[in-house]
Amino acid sequence: MLYISSSCKRLLQQNNRGIDGMMFQIRTEENILALTKNRKRHKRDLIILTVFILIFYCICVYTLLDARGINYFMVPLLFVHLFFIPQMRDLIRVILHGEVLCFDKDKGEFLINSLCQKRIDEISGIEIYHRSGDDVDMTYLDIIYTDGTYYRLDQVSIYDNEDLVEAAKLIGGFLNVEVVERQHQKKWII
Repeated sequence: MLYISSSCKRLLQQNNRGIDGMMFQIRTEENILALTKNRKRHKRDLIILTVFILIFYCICVYTLLDARGINYFMVPLLFVHLFFIPQMRDLIRVILHGEVLCFDKDKGEFLINSLCQKRIDEISGIEIYHRSGDDVDMTYLDIIYTDGTYYRLDQVSIYDNEDLVEAAKLIGGFLNVEVVERQHQKKWII
């Protein structure tokens, strides 16, 4: 489940907006500044983590080569194979190019993940569908990209519009959220 921040809850209460069938807009400097600070802090943490990983790797390689009596000039060549490790490639991509957005269905949160190698600024929107009926009760989410492709997430745990506000905040957009009810189907468009 996505958790909504207290600032978004306060904003909804102040605006006295309803939940079902209403359209609302979030454009607050407080949230935008908080999101920017979080991204900068997240990027800084990733850089620190990468440095520590490389230092630890150097110590391990140095110890191994020293024990085997191998020339230390071989050390730089051994770093090349780091780029063939998917997690390290993702980490480098995030640091150099920005965040990668993906949704972990088990944890119920957006993550950096190699399954969804798209930058946040390549996302044009997000659509969440909930179908309910006699035999059907399912929710799925489409992350739509600027090139027209989309990434579908099945069985997403989204229970109300407040979660959609948090989803919009996570993808960096503060856009209109529209709820459309049509034949036991709700469609949210962010």
